[in-house]
Amino acid sequence: MLQIKKIKIVISLLIISLASGCGFQLRGSGDALLAGKKIMIESKLADRQLKKILTRRLQVSGAEVLKGMVDTSETVIVVSLEKLDETSRGSLRDVLGQANEHELTLTLMYQINKVKPQVNTQIHDDMNTPEQDKNEVSGKSEKALEKLSVNSSFYQNANQPVGFVAQQNQTRQTLLEKLANHLVTQLAYQQEY
Repeated sequence: MLQIKKIKIVISLLIISLASGCGFQLRGSGDALLAGKKIMIESKLADRQLKKILTRRLQVSGAEVLKGMVDTSETVIVVSLEKLDETSRGSLRDVLGQANEHELTLTLMYQINKVKPQVNTQIHDDMNTPEQDKNEVSGKSEKALEKLSVNSSFYQNANQPVGFVAQQNQTRQTLLEKLANHLVTQLAYQQEY
């Protein structure tokens, strides 16, 4: 009887050590891709859902998400969510001509800027233009808008129109999660270089 208990303990310890040794981790525990980074999200989108998802995903990745611009001695990364376009189309049709499979595409126009802290000990001369002064004060380096598209398809049962709306909303939520994940990956990649 005592020997069976010992065998069970050894087997359970073996399983635990194998699971932790192969890199197993709980879903959502994060991998601290952006540990210690300060990130601010600016959103011009009417729907605040993407901003909430992105904020949560950045926090899981170890970033400190700022509510607004604060004086800091560290570089702040500003993610500007400019425009989110949503398109839906029927991709496959059945014998009756009704769309059975729909494809939903979300296209995000965004911009990632680094705002560096300004330590200005120089005296400004009157030769600077107002635009130069503005750029020196903000510390922002402007880039062109970047475009990120994700798409997915879902099946429509023509006999259940309510189910169609629920499936479309669920697919949209999944695509918003994908957009947030792509943005976090993009931020992590940019930090390496």
